[in-house]
Order: sequence, then structure tokens, then C-alpha cells
Amino acid sequence: MFTRAPSIIDPEKLDFLSFAEGSASAPPLQPDSSSTEVIRVDQLGFAEQFTIWSIRLWFDMMRTGQGGLTPLHDAFEAAGIAAALGPFDGLMTVLNDLSNRPIELFPRRHPVLSKGEMRLLSILARPSGPSRSRLIAGMVSCNGGVLARAMLKPLDQALEEKHLRPVERDWVFGEDYA
Repeated sequence: MFTRAPSIIDPEKLDFLSFAEGSASAPPLQPDSSSTEVIRVDQLGFAEQFTIWSIRLWFDMMRTGQGGLTPLHDAFEAAGIAAALGPFDGLMTVLNDLSNRPIELFPRRHPVLSKGEMRLLSILARPSGPSRSRLIAGMVSCNGGVLARAMLKPLDQALEEKHLRPVERDWVFGEDYA
């Protein structure tokens, strides 16, 4: 179960999203962490853990050919952001279909973040603008960037409304990812 669930969400409804046991004792994540450091999922806040779980599940479902988004729908509904599932699905589809390079993702219950997951969290955490656009441009084609930005606006609104937007961090990705 997540250790820092906001009071607006019943953590009992989301207990299937657990990443690791003993997450309550994890040290706090340093805001100036660089991408060369190992970032444990249980060091992240609820919004970021939920986002990582959702990304990993979506890509896993596409990879294995599982039809439908029922598990994601149930989780988004329990978190109070059911309306965000469409834009989230659209964004993940753009990233999957129009990516310039493979996106490094770990299995759903893997305890640490991949660099690809850190980039995706950064895209979702950053406000619309040049910094976010550069990160997107480093991951998808030009057309993909236009489509991704279109999906991000309604997704941003839904996440902001329920305080589920990931925290913007000072992660460094190198020249390949702006």
C-alpha cells in the first residue's frame, strides 16, 4: 500500500498498486537527485507511485496483448480521475507508436525507476512550456510531439484537480533528452 496517500483517496481501494513492503521506512528523496542515482519507487509520493504503476501497467498490457483498460479504469476511478484515462491512454499510445527510441521501463513491481520512467514523470510534472517540449521532442517524432502535447492538457487538468500531478524534480537527462 502507498505510504503517503492523500486524504481524498481511500488507500484501501488502491492496495493492489503496492510496489514494495516496508516503504514507510524509506529515506526521503532528495529534490536535486541526478538521473545517475538509483531512485526507489517507494521514495516517491503517492501521485508519482500511481503514475509509475499506471505507465508500467499500460505498456505491459500492450506488450502482452491484453485487451481493454479495465484495471486502469478501476484505478483511475478509485483515485477520482476517471476522466483522465482517455488522455492518459492517448499519451501512452503516442509514446508507444511514435517514439524515436525504445523507452526503458521496468516491470510493474520493480522497486526502482528506469531513466525512461524518470523522463515520463518529468514530462507529466513540468508545466506546459519549452522545458516540457524539449523532453517530449527527445522522445517522439515531431508529429508525436504535437499529439502528446494535445493529450497533456486534459491530463494535466485532471491531475491538478485531484492533486495527483507528479512533483517536478531536478533530474538531469543529458543531451539526448534536453
